[in-house]
Amino acid sequence: MVLSCSFLLLFFSSSARDDRRPAGREEEVLVVVEEVVEVLVSVEEVLAFVEEVLVVVEVVEEVLVVVEEVVEEVLVVVEEVVEVLVFVEEVLAFVEEVLVFVEEVLVFVEEVLVVFEVLVFVEEVLAFVEEVLVVVEVVEEVLVVVEETKKKQQLGSTVTADNNNTGTHRDTVRVSRDDSAPCSSPPPPASPPSPPHVFPCPRHPPPIPPSSPSSTLTAPRRRGRLSFSGAMVDVSKWPLFSLLDAEELPTVRQACVFGTSANEAIYITHGNEVFVVGLNSSSCLGTGDSLSTIVPKKLDFLRGKKVVSLSYGSGPHVLLATDDGQLFAWGHNGYSQIGNGTTNQGLTPVLITSNLPNKKVTEVACGSHHSMALTLDGEVFAWGYNNCGQIGSGSTANQPYPRKVTGSLQGKTAVAITCGQTSSMTVIENGEVYGWGYNGNGQLGIGNNGNQLTPCRLAALQGLCIQQIVSGYGHCLALTDEGLLYSWGANTYGQLGTGNKSNHLSPTQIMADKERVVEVAACHSTHTSAAKTQSGQVYMWGQCRGQSIVWPHLTHFVNTDDVFACFATPSVMWRLMSVEHDDFLTVTEALRKEFDSPETSDLKFSVDGKCIHVHKAVLKIRCEHFRSMFRSQWTEDQQEVIEIGQFSYPVYRSFLQFLYTDTVDLPPEDAIGLLDLATSYCENRLKRLCQQIIKRGITVENAFTLLSAAIRYDAEDLEVFCFRFCVNHLTQVTQTSAFWQVDGAMLKEFISKASRCGAFKN
Repeated sequence: MVLSCSFLLLFFSSSARDDRRPAGREEEVLVVVEEVVEVLVSVEEVLAFVEEVLVVVEVVEEVLVVVEEVVEEVLVVVEEVVEVLVFVEEVLAFVEEVLVFVEEVLVFVEEVLVVFEVLVFVEEVLAFVEEVLVVVEVVEEVLVVVEETKKKQQLGSTVTADNNNTGTHRDTVRVSRDDSAPCSSPPPPASPPSPPHVFPCPRHPPPIPPSSPSSTLTAPRRRGRLSFSGAMVDVSKWPLFSLLDAEELPTVRQACVFGTSANEAIYITHGNEVFVVGLNSSSCLGTGDSLSTIVPKKLDFLRGKKVVSLSYGSGPHVLLATDDGQLFAWGHNGYSQIGNGTTNQGLTPVLITSNLPNKKVTEVACGSHHSMALTLDGEVFAWGYNNCGQIGSGSTANQPYPRKVTGSLQGKTAVAITCGQTSSMTVIENGEVYGWGYNGNGQLGIGNNGNQLTPCRLAALQGLCIQQIVSGYGHCLALTDEGLLYSWGANTYGQLGTGNKSNHLSPTQIMADKERVVEVAACHSTHTSAAKTQSGQVYMWGQCRGQSIVWPHLTHFVNTDDVFACFATPSVMWRLMSVEHDDFLTVTEALRKEFDSPETSDLKFSVDGKCIHVHKAVLKIRCEHFRSMFRSQWTEDQQEVIEIGQFSYPVYRSFLQFLYTDTVDLPPEDAIGLLDLATSYCENRLKRLCQQIIKRGITVENAFTLLSAAIRYDAEDLEVFCFRFCVNHLTQVTQTSAFWQVDGAMLKEFISKASRCGAFKN
């Protein structure tokens, strides 16, 4: 196009010369032509740009086509997502229905489990009754066998060698040959004292009414012995029992002595009948009047129910809880301490139900004129006199009905309660202690002597897991799960055991140089203290028959109850005691004496080269394992000596002794082996006894080993106990060698469970 413009310019130039136009006109034309040329150049550039734009438009059209395709695909995906969301909504609705169904199933399962537990309990009861009936039927046979064997031995000693053809002589010779072998029977070990009971047993002291007139009942003394909690006690230590005749004594199952001069008593027979005897101050015997009685009188309110807890005040008033959770009260009621809403004296036992709907009472405790009850679900109720805040209501107004103690206890589960004269204490499930009420002597242990109207935690016991707590008149004793003993409060008579008579406002450890303590005792009507160690040693201190003993003093007693019988002022029982009469040989005693007796046995077990003499009849009656062994075609049924290689001699001997005595005599370190045996032989009761022994012997060093054993032998209760102990002492336990010697899977499981329990929270 530029070339065409040039030719056009040349043309105009020549025409101008030919026409001989004026020069000025030509110049104008040339200027115009140049401008036209420039315009044409610009047009050419515009056209080139338009061509480029057209190319871009084509590209854009292609892109739009691609976008349309992508949009179509996206729309398809969106439709699919919508369908998925609809499906998810349907799934969620279905899951909600499933969850509702699962909840209904869980409720049903819980109901089934309750029914199953009841059935298991009934089955155990029936099995026990069946065993008792079988024992009763067989015991005569056993005794006959004993007599016949003794006669045969007497005959065998006079038989000559010419009589070898007689069966009696052959049996005698065979036994003699076996007895002369290395498998000789060692003398049976001395039985250690019965293990103490802690929380499950009523441990609150029978209170003594200080206002009651002093009186002592007298009667001709008759020597005899009663077995209290497995320990033999001379009945003459409790004069009131001398009022019972020879026919009545064997019927006593539980008993408690109280009163200003230990002159009132309540006892329960094996038939769950309640009898009372004594002074009857403030109608505390519940006979319907206030007359004293030297002849035991029967109370008919129980109607076959068992007593699980009993306590007394200083009025005195009486609280009693039965095995079905009912609460009865009677006696002094000047401050509504009975809990029936009045201040009228309770002449007979009254069922207390106010503010306790659907509650099962498992433990009761009495102060001077106030009362406490612990329910199955761990709630604490208090009522009665409240001048120092001992009810825990936040005020000092008396409480005529049971009232739930809340405040710091709200949402916590209590496991034990105890009362001083005008103070109250409780232990919750994690081992913490709370106290409220009068604190003039520091008996609340909170570091000062100010009264507390609501529960206050004992900060000085932080980090300790309290297993048992008891209250004296104005002092307290607390025992940890490691067997450590602490005391605080009034110390006028040295009842704290600290070596002086100064009161202590906070818990102080005592008996630190002694072995592990397994039981402590105190009574809110005395200033006496007592403790029992793992080996059965009994110590006493405080006010002891007029003397003030400021250090724990080792005695020759076999239980803490003897301390209160012989040295407390007054000589009251500090708890409701289980009683077993021992003036004659019962079936149980007869079997116990025949254990490992070569004279009457018809079978021997050889373990580690030592023999244990037993009776097939007893083994068949007491153990399903042996019942199957001796009824079927086992080779052992034809043997006179059975070799045992799986278990050690102490373990197997303790097992066989358990079949005769229903008790276990083993140190905690050997109880794991017995737990293994009990698991192998499916002896559930023996498993429970082993678990109790192991619990008493748990320490920081062996806690994780015991936890491993509990898991290995499927001992759920022991596993829970050991786990809680490990969590309560987590820092110390994790520094032991046993903790790092377990397999990784168990360690991970423990850490996981501990974290869920909040063990690693700051």
